[in-house]
Amino acid sequence: MTTRFERKLDTSLLDLPLAADFLPFNDLLRAWVPAGDGTAGGANMRDGLRLAIRRNYVNFYLAGQSVARVDFGQRPKCLKLTVHDKYVRGEQEQGQKTMRFVSGKPSDTPAIVADWISNARANAEGKAKRDGDREKTFVDEVISHNPNVIDVEMAMPGVLNDNGNPTAPRMDIVALEPHGDGWQLVFWEAKLSRNDEAKSLTEPQVFRQLEKYRTWLRDHEADVIAAYQQTCRILVDFRERTMKSNPDIGELGSGIRAVADGAVLALDPTIRLLIDGRKDTGRFADRHLAPLKEETTAHLVQKDADLILPVGTTAAAAPVTD
Repeated sequence: MTTRFERKLDTSLLDLPLAADFLPFNDLLRAWVPAGDGTAGGANMRDGLRLAIRRNYVNFYLAGQSVARVDFGQRPKCLKLTVHDKYVRGEQEQGQKTMRFVSGKPSDTPAIVADWISNARANAEGKAKRDGDREKTFVDEVISHNPNVIDVEMAMPGVLNDNGNPTAPRMDIVALEPHGDGWQLVFWEAKLSRNDEAKSLTEPQVFRQLEKYRTWLRDHEADVIAAYQQTCRILVDFRERTMKSNPDIGELGSGIRAVADGAVLALDPTIRLLIDGRKDTGRFADRHLAPLKEETTAHLVQKDADLILPVGTTAAAAPVTD
């Protein structure tokens, strides 16, 4: 049975003493930097966290990597914070061991969020140098330049893989753009120019992936729209709460605020491609960009100014920065 796509949280838990006294969660919120803050070169850009709303939990990301997860428990009412052990201990190992902190329960391990962030940054930088994998940091750079990004790593439960088995692949970026009298959801898949999936003089492998995603979005359109309407409302709520301890927190994008306030929200099932070609010699643009543009909107980032997402179904459309 496929899990329904939802975004929801019982934010009333945040009004209880258990939340006010749960210092690591409040420290994570204080480190939250909303999308678009990096366009002004904000001081928090290097170590700021991104916040993603899920179904009864939230994820905090740094440099495109998940740092911590906070579950909003109901039975009993509590906040459960899960963080990678390597971030707590400052180790550069690649394991998936985690540590858990629960509101109202003492822990033998100090929960020092500033250290987690520092260790996560060092881990991300080490991984990028070691593996040459800059895709996650590329996604975070895009988020820093686009205030109407509302989600990262959007899981799509029930998409069938090549063997016909259900999986939950993740869409890199979900954003809002103006549409008629309201706004619409748009979806971006990020690739590095050296990624073979996006290269072909005939039919790149990524086309098959995009078609599966399009089909899933069409089949779940109503649920996805409802989920992201709720996401916008929750983000506005979280920012208002965060302002009490962090009055300098950046503003949310105009689309997020408008949808939270009831603006019409539509969905464009086209999956757009975002290619980081800043380290490319020009070969990708000369040989591989045209086939991609015949299938979908493909935006090639060749300089930092190109990190602003274009609006509309062609890469030449004018961007909206707020």
